[in-house]
Amino acid sequence: MQTFIVNRNGELQISIEGRLYPPLSFKSFRPNPQNVSEFYTAGVRLFTVLSSGIISGLGIPYSLFGESWTGEGAYDFEPLDRQMDMFVENAPGGYFAPMLQVDTRPWYLEANPDAANSFTRLSQIAGDGKFRRDAGNYVRAFIRHCEAKYGERVWGYFLLGGTTTEWFSDFDYEASHPVKEEAYKKYTNDPGAALPSAGRLSWVDGTFLHADEGDVAG
Repeated sequence: MQTFIVNRNGELQISIEGRLYPPLSFKSFRPNPQNVSEFYTAGVRLFTVLSSGIISGLGIPYSLFGESWTGEGAYDFEPLDRQMDMFVENAPGGYFAPMLQVDTRPWYLEANPDAANSFTRLSQIAGDGKFRRDAGNYVRAFIRHCEAKYGERVWGYFLLGGTTTEWFSDFDYEASHPVKEEAYKKYTNDPGAALPSAGRLSWVDGTFLHADEGDVAG
């Protein structure tokens, strides 16, 4: 399926197989046959479908359908299929954008005790090669599954991570970490580079929001 974001007379729209749709999509962490069908009856044709086994910051699951990333290289897409089939049945002419959460699961943190929890400390694991490979393998398996079963109904994919699923690194802020330090050295191409201090990172338009002692000298 070919989908694009296009500009028509100054208004962004989504093109699906040559037909334009307004950029309005149903999204719910608690989708059910009633609310999906009611939005479809009201004229909505684009839907997002969250697949997640992560517990939210409120202490409740993001999705009630269950986990699909069950172990290293192990996936169970039955929960995804149950949800997708419910959407297809109740929005028969709709198009769907699966949202998949790539954060570290409890089993991942247990198997990799040196890894940071990406949901709360994303900046401390974002540069970790193993995590990136494992998450990438999950994404590829997820997309292959969706394309094989629902390819003609999928208009896009959304990757979610970090606190609130919006790529926030909510609890570590500027805190250092060996993975982060190594990634910074690679980024600067300087094996001796050190991460800037919290105060130095607080410069905004030439003004310090806050400063560590010594950061304002010079």
